[in-house]
Amino acid sequence: MKLSIDYISDLSIDRKPLSRRDLERSTPTTVHDLFAQMMSRMRHRPGAAVVYAVLLWSTYGRIPLTFKQLQHAVAVTLGATEISESNLTTVEKLMALCHDFVSLEQPSGTVRLIHTTLSAYLEDTNIDGLYPYPHQTIAENCQKYIALARAGAQLDNIVESGDLQPQAEIGNI
Repeated sequence: MKLSIDYISDLSIDRKPLSRRDLERSTPTTVHDLFAQMMSRMRHRPGAAVVYAVLLWSTYGRIPLTFKQLQHAVAVTLGATEISESNLTTVEKLMALCHDFVSLEQPSGTVRLIHTTLSAYLEDTNIDGLYPYPHQTIAENCQKYIALARAGAQLDNIVESGDLQPQAEIGNI
């Protein structure tokens, strides 16, 4: 229901007001159609690459990531050549770009998809066809991150701060 209201709200912001008849015709009738329209609108907005990266990690990651972990994952996915504060998306920007798709749980700071039906939609469409091999993409980005982290000693800082869980807690990856 909230997604439908958000959709109608976006329609009135994005263009001139619609008549009731036009609104009824353009309002999605299934959850799949709603997500397809949300993705279509998002695709053409600034910051779409960040949203796609967040959706990749939130949909296909083995564990839910904390915001700090997601910051680093998104930076590497978007092609960062070093891990530094300037390459990390702020929580405000990430939530502004991704508020239709994810929520930030407190106090854990975990970022999750808004609903399991969104996860199913994203898996069915390979996130708009951008990631035909999503697990391979994640694995490659993990390798890049480890290489970048070793070069910049970032990995030690994150592990020491407790933001990465020990292997025993996350299971077999």
